[in-house]
Amino acid sequence: TAQDKIIVRIRQDLACGIAEATCDGDDYYVHFNRNVGFNAGTLKGTNQVLVSTRSSGLDYKPSWLVSRLNGGEQFTVPDFHGRGVDLTISVTTIDSGTPRRASVTVQIGDIPSANDWKSCDDDDVGIFSHGETQKSCDWLRFRAPELINSLCRDSSVSALCTETCGLCTDDCEDDTDAVFQMDNKIGSKDCRWVAAQQTRKDLYCHADHVAFYYCRETCDSCDEKYDSFPSSAPSETLPDPLADGSCKDDDFWPFYYGKTKRDCVWLRRQ
Repeated sequence: TAQDKIIVRIRQDLACGIAEATCDGDDYYVHFNRNVGFNAGTLKGTNQVLVSTRSSGLDYKPSWLVSRLNGGEQFTVPDFHGRGVDLTISVTTIDSGTPRRASVTVQIGDIPSANDWKSCDDDDVGIFSHGETQKSCDWLRFRAPELINSLCRDSSVSALCTETCGLCTDDCEDDTDAVFQMDNKIGSKDCRWVAAQQTRKDLYCHADHVAFYYCRETCDSCDEKYDSFPSSAPSETLPDPLADGSCKDDDFWPFYYGKTKRDCVWLRRQ
């Protein structure tokens, strides 16, 4: 399916923070050597997860097989590219059904147990020095990748900004495409604008404002109880306004303008 990965590339330039052309080290590739189709008849690593390595880049270069993994096995790269943390590739299961699949986890840093798992978040209140100024992880999160990688080499920064520095990941993300009304004076903004100042987060990151639902990482609103917009809004799927050949507003569907709930009747009067 579209969700299944054929080959996973673990790029070394993201780990060391320098452009590919100058960064020392190798990329790692992970793939499931499934014995079917054009790959039928393979003799080495049959139905195993293979880990290989080659120098960085996308042009043709020699590669080396470094590990063949069965279900329940893992491969570790100590001190992954000098960052002080290990890269661990774990094969959870290899499904013998049809189609055959392998479940693989790639982790940089310590692998938490089920009992001590915590979500991956930057420190919201911690600050670090950048030149003569004090900066936060929210500030760092929206900088250019080159600056992020450079600053994250400092352990005092990566200890605070663990997610921004790539030491862990989770499924909590802002909607980077969303633009929404803040209030009558400010107009339309995005999550980057909200995250830029703590005062904005304090003002808009609450369940009565749309920023809370679009900017889930910035507003720390990824708990299951915040999976949807306010319950006062209808939960069913929006109908297609053109399905019956007509074009009309839905006068019963509310939306938020700043902190105030509005409807199409109000909008037509403006």
